[in-house]
Amino acid sequence: MQIVLGHERGVVLARMFLGFTACLAALFSQQLYSQVQPVGKPESNWLYIIDSNKNREQSQILVLDPEQGLIRKVFKTGHQPDLAVSSDGKKLFVAHNLPSPEGGSSSGVLEVVDSVTGLVLSRVENPDRWLTPASFYTSKMALSHDGRWLFIFKMHATQQDSTFYVSTFDTEAGTFLPERVALPGCVSGVLLPMTQREHLAVICSETRDVRFLTLNQAGGKSEAVMPPSFIADAREHGRFVGTGEWSGTQAPVVSPDRRTLYLGVGKLDSLTTGRPRLSQVVALRSDTYERVGAVATAPFSSLAISKDGARIYTIEHDTASVSVIDARQLKALTTIDGIGVTPTFAVLAP
Repeated sequence: MQIVLGHERGVVLARMFLGFTACLAALFSQQLYSQVQPVGKPESNWLYIIDSNKNREQSQILVLDPEQGLIRKVFKTGHQPDLAVSSDGKKLFVAHNLPSPEGGSSSGVLEVVDSVTGLVLSRVENPDRWLTPASFYTSKMALSHDGRWLFIFKMHATQQDSTFYVSTFDTEAGTFLPERVALPGCVSGVLLPMTQREHLAVICSETRDVRFLTLNQAGGKSEAVMPPSFIADAREHGRFVGTGEWSGTQAPVVSPDRRTLYLGVGKLDSLTTGRPRLSQVVALRSDTYERVGAVATAPFSSLAISKDGARIYTIEHDTASVSVIDARQLKALTTIDGIGVTPTFAVLAP
């Protein structure tokens, strides 16, 4: 993995030395870099933006300072990266696929990366990654609230069918737990960790339900399923979307006081073009789902909210830009251009 700091003239080189025996063994990495101004740990409210680079083998994670409109760092990754950030902001958990040294199909890995230096601290094999042929997608990883477990939604595909499950990575032990949680028919899942480490909710887009999981210490589970109305397809449910609109299955973006939900909504006819896009941010009361306001935007693929709840950021895949919205006034403020090639989603720095 490489790290490039800001738009400075300094050049950063990070070299990874891999030893391959019968299986992928330990990774040893060294980093050499020069810089004009040091850039330390990304500040709170900076954005890690995943750039899929048109779904090519080489992608990147950009660190955006939205107040200044500047890219502060660039982490070079492999194919279709995914990201979670530790609660103290010191470690990045980066999932991506790397080309096989023998020239075969790529293999999934999970790396623990120092957010300041870009040094790869550890690497483990990460098979059955959920991958898509599209260049935009949402995260399939989420950390438990105490940061101990990293949940990953996965897909095992064969010529006959595909199976879906959640695998759990122990961030302290540096290994995956031995058991997994099967999610029949889920296809694409949004992971929502709950207050207690062992409790996880998974929103399944294909079956339009929520699976409430209770995991044991080995990563196994007991399960309950509930189909809440707010997961229903927009074409069948008009409580907060109007005629000709759709919302899709999204992770909730919630204000810090928990009173307001923000939802991306798009035009229904965009679903038939093969390039569905969201085009407005809708604010809802969290207790009643009453629609209290909206702001039109350029087409976007995902959104994030600042830690203080004052700003909403929409990630605009087609134009490689990020728009900044006043969350309380629901007013567009500015647009930051030049955000990589095909930015797909953002993770807030804690």
